[in-house]
Amino acid sequence: MNHLESYPAGIPARIAAMRREPLLTPFANADKIRFFDDRASRWDKDHACPAEDNLIPLIVPFFRLERGLRVLDLGCGTGKLVPRLLEGIGRSGTVVEADFSCEMLKACRAKKFGTNVHFVRMDGQGPAFRNGTFDRLICFSLFPHIDDQPAALGAFRRLLAPGSPLVIAHAMGRDELNAHFVKVGAPVGEDRLPANDAMRAMLDDAGFRDPEIVDRPHHYIARAWR
Repeated sequence: MNHLESYPAGIPARIAAMRREPLLTPFANADKIRFFDDRASRWDKDHACPAEDNLIPLIVPFFRLERGLRVLDLGCGTGKLVPRLLEGIGRSGTVVEADFSCEMLKACRAKKFGTNVHFVRMDGQGPAFRNGTFDRLICFSLFPHIDDQPAALGAFRRLLAPGSPLVIAHAMGRDELNAHFVKVGAPVGEDRLPANDAMRAMLDDAGFRDPEIVDRPHHYIARAWR
């Protein structure tokens, strides 16, 4: 199974040029893909949370959005961040919504966000774009679900243009988030957001600079720069 779905008709040549060939690596965890596929059609209803929605404006400033940026929203789910991303990058920017779940992408695409939002099926452990493609790489509610986190961070760094940030974000603090996964159980019951020192060490080892972590009861940010 390839990482990249067919691009929709009319996708700009500059996005098509982001592709990296060949795309040979299979997705990492079929059980997790099935878990999210099975829940995608009712995800927004089952996870409607005004308190979380109110936290998004606290998280978005860490993205440092500007007009014209190329943004990869990795682990996009049903597209909760898209309206905020579009506010920041304007019509001259590009958002690529990426997820390993076909059904999540389908739900996201159905919202018809606009012509500068594109959809790619890909795995965080095997990114499907050329090095230096993106100005921002955002992992919102994704990172604990990645099985090989150090390898993924190395891949994330390669996808970013020099001087660009990776932002790992959650609308829960680390302890609350990890307890939540234990409660949910398999196949995500053992997924974890690393301890803060371990996260800094992984970012350093991947070649990122100036890592910073904000871990508060109702949101978590880890940001570092290529």
